[in-house]
Amino acid sequence: ESPDADIKAAYEGASAQERSAFLVDAGEQHKRKLVSLGLDVPEAAPSGLTPGTPLPPKLRQALTELDQIVIQVLLHGAIRLLCVKWLLMQPANFKMPNRQALEELEESGASPSPLLSPQEAAALVERGDRSIGTLTYGWLSPGDPDPDGSRIRVLRRALKGMAIRIEALFWDFGSLYQNPRTPGQEEAFVIALKGGAMNQLYASILATTVLQIEEIPPRPAEFDGVVCLFKLSANVDENMVRAVLTRFGTIESCDLGRTPPIVRFASHASAIAAKNAGAPPGLCEGLDTLYNETPYLSRGWCCCEDSLSRELMKRLTAYPALREHLDKLQPKVFALGSDVDATPVEVEASELDVDVDIERINQSKFTSKGDKPKVISLYKEYVHNTVGALQKTLGSLRMLKSQSAMAALAEPLPQVYAPAALALRLAEGQPLLLLSWQGSGSGSGAAAWGVAGAWAMA
Repeated sequence: ESPDADIKAAYEGASAQERSAFLVDAGEQHKRKLVSLGLDVPEAAPSGLTPGTPLPPKLRQALTELDQIVIQVLLHGAIRLLCVKWLLMQPANFKMPNRQALEELEESGASPSPLLSPQEAAALVERGDRSIGTLTYGWLSPGDPDPDGSRIRVLRRALKGMAIRIEALFWDFGSLYQNPRTPGQEEAFVIALKGGAMNQLYASILATTVLQIEEIPPRPAEFDGVVCLFKLSANVDENMVRAVLTRFGTIESCDLGRTPPIVRFASHASAIAAKNAGAPPGLCEGLDTLYNETPYLSRGWCCCEDSLSRELMKRLTAYPALREHLDKLQPKVFALGSDVDATPVEVEASELDVDVDIERINQSKFTSKGDKPKVISLYKEYVHNTVGALQKTLGSLRMLKSQSAMAALAEPLPQVYAPAALALRLAEGQPLLLLSWQGSGSGSGAAAWGVAGAWAMA
C-alpha cells in the first residue's frame, strides 16, 4: 500500500539475499508490480512453455526450422521487437511512437532501450518459450493506429496481469518502418513482409504468444465528421474537393497538405454518407472516415492475422497423438479487453478450413485497394509452405498413437518367483519314443519323420 516511490526505494535498497527471500514468498501480483516499476525481478512469472512437457523431438525440430525465417529477418533488422520492460515503465498517458522515433530514442542512449537488439530478439525466438508477444488489432486511424492511447492501456493492463511472462513485443507500428520511409527503410519494410517472417511471428508454436484486441473504442469527438482521401489525384485542389463532396453536406474545412488529406463535414452523418458512396472518380483512389470503426473481424489484415495465429495449432490438434502434448502448453492466443482480464482462446481442429479463411479475408474490408490480393497471396503462400515443410513430420506422427498402443501391449509381463524345475529322471528300463527328421524337406516326398524305440539306461 506504500507509494510506488517507497516500494522502489525499498527494493533497490535491499540486499540480494533480502530480495531473494522476499521473492520466494511474494505472489505473482507483487512480482509484476515490481516489474511495472522498472525493477529487475528474476523469474517474475513462468515462461510460456510448461517445463518438463517437451513436444515429440521430430515435431519440435520441424517447428524450430519454421522459425528460422523469423530469426533471419530479426538479425537483418527489418523487424524490431519492443522491450516490454521499457514499455511498462512509461507513464499512464504514454502513446506508442513509430519505429523511426523509437530508434531515435534508442540512439540517444535510453536505458533500458525501447527496442531489443537484433541478437537479443533472435535469441528469444531460439529459446522457444513463447515469451514474445505478437499484437493483432485494428488500426483506428491512418498514420496513428492508437490516437487516444486506448490500445496501449489495454495492452499494458494485460501484460501486468498475465500469468505468463512476455519479454518482447511485435507491434507493427513500432516494429516496422512507417510512412514516410527512406529508400533503405522501404527495403527493410519489403523484407519484413516477404518471405513469411511476419506470418510466422503470428503462427509460431514455440516462439510467440498472440495478443488479440478485437474491441473498437468509441470514436473521440475530434474525429466527428472527418473523412480522409487516399491517393489524391494529380492537380486536385481544395475547390475541386469542395465541388465534388459538398453534395454530402456542409464542409467546414479541408487540409490537403496533411497525410492523408482530410475533409471535415459539419456532421458525422455527412461523413458516413461520403464514405458509403465510395471514392469519387478522378478525385482519389479511396475515401474513408478518419476514425476507423470497422469491426476487427471485418478487416482484411485482422482476418489474416487471426487465421495465421491459429493455422499451425489447428493442424497439430488434428493429430490425437499430439493433443496431449499441446494441451500441456500455455495457450497460444489470448483475447485482451479494456474491462476484462486476458482470456485464453481455444483453438480447435474443427476450424481447419483454408477455403473458409480465404473467403473470410476476401469478404473483409481493406483501406487500400491493392492490399486484398496481397494479403490473400501472403496467407496462401504461408499455408502452402507450412504444409509442405511439415508434411513428412506430420505423416510420421500419425503413427504415434498406434505405436504407443502397440508398445503398451509389448511391455514385459510381471515377474513372479518360481523355484527351478528338477532335472528329468527316468526309471531303468522305461521305454522311450525317439523322433528324428530325415531328408532336406525340399520336396513333398523327400522328407519324413523317423520313429525308433529305446530303453532308458540307469
